[in-house]
Amino acid sequence: MSRPSSRLAPISATAGAHASNNDDADAESIADKYFVCTECLMDGYVQSFVDLFYLTHTTQQALNNLEGERIEPEVTSDKLQFLKQHLTEAEGSKRSGELHKVYSAYKSLAEHYEGEGDYRTCIYFMEKGLDIARVSGDTEAEADANRALGLAHQHLGHIDKTVNFHETQRTLAQGSEDADEFVDANKHLVEAYKAAAEQCEKDGKFEDAVRLHKMCRDAAREAEDDLAEAMAYFQLGRAYHSLDDLTSSLSHYEEYLKKCKALDDKVGEGNASYALAGVHEAMGDKSKAVRCLEAYYEVAQTTGELQSQGEACTRLGVIYHGMGDDTNAVHYFEKAFEMTRSLGDQKSVAIARVNLGVARGHSKLSSFLRTVNTDMSSLLKWKSRRTPFEA
Repeated sequence: MSRPSSRLAPISATAGAHASNNDDADAESIADKYFVCTECLMDGYVQSFVDLFYLTHTTQQALNNLEGERIEPEVTSDKLQFLKQHLTEAEGSKRSGELHKVYSAYKSLAEHYEGEGDYRTCIYFMEKGLDIARVSGDTEAEADANRALGLAHQHLGHIDKTVNFHETQRTLAQGSEDADEFVDANKHLVEAYKAAAEQCEKDGKFEDAVRLHKMCRDAAREAEDDLAEAMAYFQLGRAYHSLDDLTSSLSHYEEYLKKCKALDDKVGEGNASYALAGVHEAMGDKSKAVRCLEAYYEVAQTTGELQSQGEACTRLGVIYHGMGDDTNAVHYFEKAFEMTRSLGDQKSVAIARVNLGVARGHSKLSSFLRTVNTDMSSLLKWKSRRTPFEA
């Protein structure tokens, strides 16, 4: 079986005369790849040659697989030398048993591709580094590799793998009593657990979401991240509410409110009060719902959030209207109407106008019915001249 020639095909004079600058650049790039790849073979680095070839020659199948993804950057001469240097260093160090140098070379290659946004190739080299760290028994390097792999998979949206790698990072850090690595792993797990829980919520798997939010809360606590821990309580309250477990939802929202006050997080306080109002209303305790919404309104005034103030007033108007308290209903719907006008959202203004009109109409209903039934003279005056009814 004949082997393909290793020599580059000559370029004819006629073709060269009509070649564009792009064609010249392509020819130069091919020549650079050929030279660097064959140099690896001549120096006895067979595995480096294989890796370098696949890294610098994109096949048609690879192009099909990359449809819709980031296109590989141009392979410059400097990049070729960088790849050759670290690939041959890894191969040579592996032969001589200097495994720490092998890991360092693979890590440099992984970080290079991470910087280019090529997370698949980053993962390829980091997995090689992880294997070396395991063989050499270097726990610190193994934890570092798991960390890098977790972050790369996170960029690709592989939530389960992200969780697994960071959990392994945490276990290794705990075993080696590396406090900094342990905290770092927990910080990444906060984000990973949160993403996994949110995906469960989208899929309607709220029991799994509760489990993951609890893991997120515990990781935040281990990482000494008070804000993330507080937010986990909020997420737990929302997940329990979705499960109609109002008692558990209430307790977690209350814990969130307490932590927000300790952190002086005014926005968080407002969100907690708004969420608590929803739970109290669902439990049938409208008076507590009103108190929570009034607290939400006060916080929104402090922070200057007009939209939040409008939301609070609208909710208060709805609750008072349901309670038959027309005076307060009109009062809060008027406030909501003025605030929506200030924001300039025409759809919200239209909704607020209807709410206010209904509330005002309902507040006049008893007077209207009394007039219809007992005072024909006033009714005729209203009909002909729009003379207002007496309250």
